[in-house]
Amino acid sequence: MKKTLMTNKPLAKQEYYQINKNQAFFHKGSFYILSGIIVCLYKEQFIAAYQAGDTFFMDEDIIPNLTFVAKRDTHLIASEAYMIEEKRNQLIHQFFNQLSSRLVNYSYRTEERITALFFTLGCQIGEVKNNSCTIPSIFTQKELASFTNVTREYYNALYKKWKDEAVITYSKKNWILNNWTSWVARHQM
Repeated sequence: MKKTLMTNKPLAKQEYYQINKNQAFFHKGSFYILSGIIVCLYKEQFIAAYQAGDTFFMDEDIIPNLTFVAKRDTHLIASEAYMIEEKRNQLIHQFFNQLSSRLVNYSYRTEERITALFFTLGCQIGEVKNNSCTIPSIFTQKELASFTNVTREYYNALYKKWKDEAVITYSKKNWILNNWTSWVARHQM
């Protein structure tokens, strides 16, 4: 993973950044994504994914040990919204909700942890159409296994089972969660 270390100073309005795929991004402030996908990792564990149109924030003083990594070539602008306390507090609250959801997922049984991760990705960066949710393929099998605390072999066996049952399909560019309404029903309990 390439690293780009930038200053930890508040930003002037509308600074533009281009982050290459798999490059980490460090800068204090809030950012609006123009194109691409960025994931937030806490100590190498997936927390959230953000795509074009989303805003995220970084502040090592508030939440240390976060890493933001571009999973596609990404373009973003720094947002003055970070300087507005209400917006900053809203972004912090949103982040802590995402973090607590991920922590709850670790209490699930193995298969449920993996479905919860796919559901989270579907909600955050998926596109729902015709009762299917298409998610950009931004993680390797090894990363998915690591994020859910399973072996890659277990993940592959489960994926094969789901593929045979038409629960999920995969191409090099996307995962497709079939029968999205059943995914929503399962995770809204």
